[in-house]
Amino acid sequence: MKYLIGSILIIVLAFSACSQKSVEYGTKGALAGGVGSAFVGALTDIVLDGKINSSTLTRNLVSGAIAGATTGAIVGSNSKKETKKVESKPTEELMYKEKIGSENYTALNHLVECRNNVSYRITIKTESSQNKDYKLAAYAIQALNDKDRKNEIGITQSINKFIALSDKIRTKDTAKIELDKLYSKLLNERRVRGIICNNN
Repeated sequence: MKYLIGSILIIVLAFSACSQKSVEYGTKGALAGGVGSAFVGALTDIVLDGKINSSTLTRNLVSGAIAGATTGAIVGSNSKKETKKVESKPTEELMYKEKIGSENYTALNHLVECRNNVSYRITIKTESSQNKDYKLAAYAIQALNDKDRKNEIGITQSINKFIALSDKIRTKDTAKIELDKLYSKLLNERRVRGIICNNN
């Protein structure tokens, strides 16, 4: 009986350790896979639809989290092969790059990581694109950068350029409302990643 109880305890402890590790990797994967797509999805909504679509964001967040959690759990259960694993770019990420432009996508990442000057310089280049959506995305990211740095004049200039080109957003008040929503997504992205900027 003593040996039986001992064997059961060993099995329970081993299972708990394994489960804890899977949850740990899964949580990290969920955060990495979900938050970014929600933020980029919000920007894409503004460019294409003129407003942030809550149902779209929820779908992006959930699908990204599930994919991230699955990947994380697999990595956790197969940690010895981590260094050999070559991660493929998610289809969702490629879709967003196609919608707003890969350079704007890069600019967005720089913005999240507090590299405002780098982010803004990239959008100066992309705003000369022949692709209307790329130009709109560039203006939106410029507005985010200016809001991040509390540059009211810059925000107004970026909003004016966006309104002049957009078929969906026609007033400054509407643009500011959507900008505030998008900026809250930026701050949330930073909170999840543990990023603190000096200008916030």
